[in-house]
Amino acid sequence: MTGPSENQCMEFPEIKTERCVLRQVVPEDKPDILRGLSNPAVTEFMPIHYSTIDEVENQMEFYKNHWDFQTGVFWVIEWSESNAFAGVMGLYDVNLFHHSVEWGFWLLPEFRGKGIIAETAPYIMDYAFNDLNLNRIKAEIETQNTASIRVIQKFGFIQEGILRQCEINRNGEYIDLMIFSRLKSDL
Repeated sequence: MTGPSENQCMEFPEIKTERCVLRQVVPEDKPDILRGLSNPAVTEFMPIHYSTIDEVENQMEFYKNHWDFQTGVFWVIEWSESNAFAGVMGLYDVNLFHHSVEWGFWLLPEFRGKGIIAETAPYIMDYAFNDLNLNRIKAEIETQNTASIRVIQKFGFIQEGILRQCEINRNGEYIDLMIFSRLKSDL
């Protein structure tokens, strides 16, 4: 990725799949992001949980700053059939020296089980490996988040290990994170 001044002229990489559009997060998405990131079913394994639209501004800055400083890119997942906001997917913490990035996503509960991640993730991996010319995509997932673990394993991510008690969750408890990765050569 490039520096912030070069990014001002870069066009955001919108992606269209069979049933979804992956587009840039915009300020008008704040109510939908609040709907997701205030829902305990969505944030159960996330370090964040918001209660007000003002709190969501932190998340909006997080998404925007990654694009502006070219340390990542976050997409709204939009369900094409109804133009409905379904969730967010992103590549972040880009490390150009090591050619690596981290991948994350969340979906609103009503869009789970529709194969949305299965449909969109290959496009995101293609973007990381080919457009950004990265070599490694990693995912860090709480050991109890079995649904996300199953999802990334379907894409050939390999467990590399467990970081024991490496973070503290919102309840003040130490949690373990499983580290998974997929390499460009794994394609």
